[in-house]
Amino acid sequence: MQNCNVRPYAGPEKYIFISFSQPDGDRVFPIIEQMTRDGYRIWFNDAATPGANRPETIAAKLNGAEACIAVISKQTLADEGSRKEISYALLKRKYFISLFLEPVRLTPGMESQLSSYRCIPAYRLPDAGTCFRQLYAVPKLNACMGAPDPSVIVSALPLRPAPQVLEPVLQTSQQPAQQQAQRVRQPVQPFVPPVPPAQPVQQPVQQPVQPPVQQPVRQPVQQPVQQPVRQPVQQPIQQPVQQPVQQPVQQPVQQPVQRPVQQPVQPPVQQPVRQPDLSSNATVYEPSRRAPAENGEAKRILSDYQLVRLSTGKATDVMMGVFVVGRAADRVDYAIPDVPSIGRVHAKLVANPAGCTITDNNSMNKTSVNGVFLEPYKAYPLNNGDIISLASEQFLFRKVRR
Repeated sequence: MQNCNVRPYAGPEKYIFISFSQPDGDRVFPIIEQMTRDGYRIWFNDAATPGANRPETIAAKLNGAEACIAVISKQTLADEGSRKEISYALLKRKYFISLFLEPVRLTPGMESQLSSYRCIPAYRLPDAGTCFRQLYAVPKLNACMGAPDPSVIVSALPLRPAPQVLEPVLQTSQQPAQQQAQRVRQPVQPFVPPVPPAQPVQQPVQQPVQPPVQQPVRQPVQQPVQQPVRQPVQQPIQQPVQQPVQQPVQQPVQQPVQRPVQQPVQPPVQQPVRQPDLSSNATVYEPSRRAPAENGEAKRILSDYQLVRLSTGKATDVMMGVFVVGRAADRVDYAIPDVPSIGRVHAKLVANPAGCTITDNNSMNKTSVNGVFLEPYKAYPLNNGDIISLASEQFLFRKVRR
């Protein structure tokens, strides 16, 4: 493992504590060197420094830090010391940011701890410059910034290389907050992944088929069996034989046979007709959770816009008017329950013939468009090809022809 080109900060001013597993030093040291070069004061557990690895020293530095950045990888889950540092930082209510170097499967306990804090998936970002811009956009870290040190030599970054982006990152980090807020949002076109293969198309087809099969079978069988059996048995005992023979033949045959044929057959015919229309494109569609039912409720009008979830490639139509996105399925139009970092009512889109806007509902993990975080409760216009980030999940906003 290589040594870091900078030493941990040892001054009296505010600093950032970076927690990582020692086997990940080759990937974490370049990040520390770049942030130090840009002027941030960093303390980290340097194994080369005598006494730095003692629990008392680590606890004291972590307790005095202004913020904590935990670098998450597969080595972090296997390192007991890294897990203790994360737990201690959350116990002391430090401002916490988790930086994921690679996709990992968190334990239930760690997932419950990190789900309420800011998360930056570095392995999903298009280049190293985008990762540092998202870090430097956190207002809490401004208190830990001093004078830049151009003499620091930065090793090869473990993120996707973009040498032409690193110098603008240093310049924008020194600009005032008002100038950073006025930066023009540009679409991140290289990050748009290719459309996934047609394997996920089989999942929406299998799910709607099962409910129509179970419902029509149970209802028609129970009703015709109970009614004809009870009536003919009681009547032949008290009345002549001619009357019970005529009544059961006319009533049970006409009523139970006609009802099951008319009601269960119609819903399966209507539902498959809608799905082939949606699968005409190569993208898989996810209908709105609050789509109108077939009970006379007024149907909402589709707009000319769609949200494409980049992690799965699935596209969802945006309805005209207010279109809410979040984790609570009973309160939003488009639910993403599998991402715990997304808020229950995270953001809303308003589509009309003139265009579409997005508003952040004061979510904990924020909403950004093309890497620029939005001010809560303020509507921002959307353009075709914009990348929308809800916490750690990213979506492509596009305009389609109806």
